[in-house]
Order: sequence, then structure tokens, then C-alpha cells
Amino acid sequence: METIYEKIKIIPLKKILIHEGIIRKWAENIANRINDEGIVKNPVVVARKGNCYLALDGAHRLEAMRILGCRDILAYVVDYYNPEIKLEGWDGLIFEKIALKALLQKLFPGKGLLIKKHRKGEKLRKKVLDRKLFFVLESKGGDVCSLSSRKDLSPEKLLDLSILCIEKLEQYLDEKRIKILYVPNTASRGDFRDSDARILITRPHFHKDEVVKRTLEKKIFPRKSTRHLIPQRPLGINLNLSLLKEDIDLKIKNKLLASHLEWCWKSNHVRSYPESVFIFSD
Repeated sequence: METIYEKIKIIPLKKILIHEGIIRKWAENIANRINDEGIVKNPVVVARKGNCYLALDGAHRLEAMRILGCRDILAYVVDYYNPEIKLEGWDGLIFEKIALKALLQKLFPGKGLLIKKHRKGEKLRKKVLDRKLFFVLESKGGDVCSLSSRKDLSPEKLLDLSILCIEKLEQYLDEKRIKILYVPNTASRGDFRDSDARILITRPHFHKDEVVKRTLEKKIFPRKSTRHLIPQRPLGINLNLSLLKEDIDLKIKNKLLASHLEWCWKSNHVRSYPESVFIFSD
């Protein structure tokens, strides 16, 4: 049985494919912090697929490593289809007041799209998950609007169109400097109810097969599209940044990594926490 230590590896940065978009400023902030500290604390989570790796978690750290000129990256390599690895999603909260139907009519005037008003938003999540709706916007004032396709499209084309629409909505909000706070979709309604947020965006939920297929096709999901729940996630490895930049044999780098992990174990620096843990910095 492969141990957690054998899954922590140094792999070439160029072999990793990202599956969702990033926010450049976030990556720059991470790069600045890593450069100041001189260490890489947390590995990105990847799954091997042929000769490449799919980044499941840590896209901003990947971009930070590129910004810092690294050849390789610290990674935790997992079996994506292990049933213990769960795939969930994110919804969005907006704290500014927006006229929902007017916004959708402005952004999506095409005849192939259907903008619809609803009386309540609670029961619409299943329709978003079932791909009958692209997304739903709901305000605390009681306005609820959805966007969907008027046409009978193939599942793949429907997915492509829904992703384009999500990207267009979020790009517009970015341009207007309207912040989106992303929250786990399993708790978003409660977060919306208990916060000062004015609007809840119920976003689509994707599946593992879709993540693999689209990533290999180099089709990028919108940012914060997936939330992977990874059991036994290793944190705080504190690997020297310079090792990831050096032009030396990858086998040597991984031997040095193995020695570092062995030292951590023998020095009693390794802890396992079965309970929920809150991380306040990446």
C-alpha cells in the first residue's frame, strides 16, 4: 500500500495541466509571500493521467511557481477516482445591490438564451445541478432570475455554453469591481441567509469525468468551479524554494525531498488531525 510519503513528490511544472481559471493578483500575492519566506509549505494536489498531471487543487500556487521561475513543483499525487476524493463546488455571494433581470438582459441579449423570473430560489438548485439552468441569481429583496438555453443542445455544447455564460457574468462583475465571495455550495444558502450579502449566485456543479476530459482538451473551467475534498492532505512541508528552481536531475531532487520528509518524521514534526481544520493562509 502506497504511503502518504510516497505520494509527496517533486514533478516538472511543465507537465501539469490546470482545469480552472485563476485570479492573477492572487497568484502574485502567493508568489511574493513564498519568495519572502524562501520555502514552499503546501503541495499542490494532482492526479496522473498518462504523461501529464491534472491539477486538482492549487492552481494559484502553480502560477506562483511559474512567476518565481521554478522548473519543478512540490505535489501530492492522488488517484482521482478514489471514492474518498469528493468533488463539490462553489457558489458566490455579492454584497452590492444589483437589478438582476436588467443585468441579465444586458449581458445575454441573444435569442438562444432564456432569462426567467421565479418566485423562490430554494428549489432551483437541483435544476442547476441537473443542467436545466446555467445559474440562478437571487436577491434578499425576493428577486430570483435564472439563465438557460432555449435550444435543445447536446450535453457537451450545453456545458460549453453554460461555462461561457458564467465567465461572461463574472468578467462583467470584475470590470465593475463588484467583489464575489466564493462559499462552499453545500452551505451557501445558510451563508447567504446569515450574512450581509445582497445576492446569491447558485453556480453549476461539475463531475470528475468532465474535469478530466476538458482538462486534457485544454478547456478551462471558470475560476472556483471545483472544490475537491482531499483526505489526508499534507500541509506544512516547508521545502526550500531554491530546490525547485535548480537545474539538477529530478531523481536527486526527490531523494532530497525523501530525506527531508524522513527528518520531519524522525524529529516528531508530523501531526495528523482527524477533526476539521481551518487554514487562514494558503
